[in-house]
Amino acid sequence: MSDIEQHDVVSTGTGITGLANQPELSDEDVYAAMKDIEGYLDISMRDFRELYSHAIRHARQRLLTSTLIKDIMTRDVVHVAAGTTFEGVIQAMASRSISGLPVIDAREKVVGVVSEKDIFSRLEGDQNASFWKILGNCLNCNRCLMRSLMTVTAGDIMSTPAVTIGATESAHAALQLFSLRKINRLPVVDTDGLLVGIVTRTNLLQASLQVGEE
Repeated sequence: MSDIEQHDVVSTGTGITGLANQPELSDEDVYAAMKDIEGYLDISMRDFRELYSHAIRHARQRLLTSTLIKDIMTRDVVHVAAGTTFEGVIQAMASRSISGLPVIDAREKVVGVVSEKDIFSRLEGDQNASFWKILGNCLNCNRCLMRSLMTVTAGDIMSTPAVTIGATESAHAALQLFSLRKINRLPVVDTDGLLVGIVTRTNLLQASLQVGEE
């Protein structure tokens, strides 16, 4: 954490307002942070930096826990049906410059997710295949590797079962799933498993920045 000058910190009656783009700290956040630090606290600038760091962590966790997925998700979701051709999947992703999308069945229930990683691994048979590796191989062969996928469908290449999240779950829950499952997007579903939105790491980042500006 960068050094905090005295004029960067303002103490108020209800909390502490910190650096730009940081959430406002409540008294509860500060008290919780104080409990994290062992021993006697001499309120020097060095001690305050440590206290501030702990308090910010508690504040962010509190805000992420209280922020619901339905309030930050994207409702206009680009998706494809399980029977969509490979060409259709590519066109759908290219139309919105996205790197992945949910796959739904005839009832609009989420059955999988197609990402760049799914496409690359299908081409190379390698889970760690990259765009540049694919491009390099295409340049060195007479027939583009992409042509081998022209007969497959979204259902053939998607990752399934889909990792999803409910609209009333918290942003903190989404962050945990992103980290645990090493993914970048979560289809948002209702109680019947039907697609109602999508939440990405970008949604979480934007929500965090908006909180910091308040």
